[in-house]
Amino acid sequence: MSQSTDLLIQQALCSKNAGVRKRAGEQLVQMGKSAVAPVLNELHDEDAVVRLRAVSLLRQLGDAQAVEPLIEALKDPDEEVRKAAALALGQFRDTRAIPPLIAMLSSCTGEKRWDTVRDTVSRAATNALAEMGAPAVEPLIGVLTQVRGGARENVVRALGNLRDARAVEPLIAVLQDPDKNVRYRTAEALGMIMDPRAIDALIIAYEEERLSSAAFALEKIGAPAVERLIDILHTGSDEIRWMAADTLGVIGDSRAVVPLIRALSDIDSGVRYEAAASLGMLGDQQAVQPLTKALHDADTDVRKAARRALDSIASEEK
Repeated sequence: MSQSTDLLIQQALCSKNAGVRKRAGEQLVQMGKSAVAPVLNELHDEDAVVRLRAVSLLRQLGDAQAVEPLIEALKDPDEEVRKAAALALGQFRDTRAIPPLIAMLSSCTGEKRWDTVRDTVSRAATNALAEMGAPAVEPLIGVLTQVRGGARENVVRALGNLRDARAVEPLIAVLQDPDKNVRYRTAEALGMIMDPRAIDALIIAYEEERLSSAAFALEKIGAPAVERLIDILHTGSDEIRWMAADTLGVIGDSRAVVPLIRALSDIDSGVRYEAAASLGMLGDQQAVQPLTKALHDADTDVRKAARRALDSIASEEK
């Protein structure tokens, strides 16, 4: 290593002056491949801060010869270094990192939600795995049942971000998790994947505990959920009928117009309110006369919703 490179390494990793570190790091990145080996040597420094900065530089250099050393850094005694190494490996998207990242994630199996160190490590590992794309799906599904709490939540989030249909059935099973936060994230992930196989499970999740992310997921699934939502609009509990009426408006499918008009006569004022609001979103002229009748509804909020809906339909006609 030349004296100039040695000086840049010292400045980039050890200087107390942030400006000096930044300028030296930029010069090392400009050097490219020739800077990689000297920076790799610093992964063994006794100072965790130096190791952390070395990982950051390797991430910026983006050279594949850093992959194996970064995999080793996943075992670093310092959690910040482990986290940074995981995130760097995610950027490299080298599938050699998948097994060690899964092993890292499995080590969080005893994690409690308030265990912020483990949660940070598991988040870094799952974010990195999500960057790997399709090759990471099966390994993530495999570890889904091995972790719990915050770690499981992070696995669920990664599977949602990957949007791979292979995760649908395993995620549906996780909707029964005892942790409400995990159930919330799972419904959210199913919405991101947008697979119709999840529709019934999401409806049940909403009915059992008004899981708002389940309703949002049904909105994202969209048209394939319409017929099922129409079914429960007239047969479900009050709360599930509210959700169905609201979600049908958000989806915006014309098949919902007639069922929503019918729902303006529902015995529950909340359902009538959501039906009026959704008819306004749909903007169909068929709804004008029923909404005009709803201006005389016994419930004030329903009357207001009907007025807003009529105004919205009128504005669309102009």
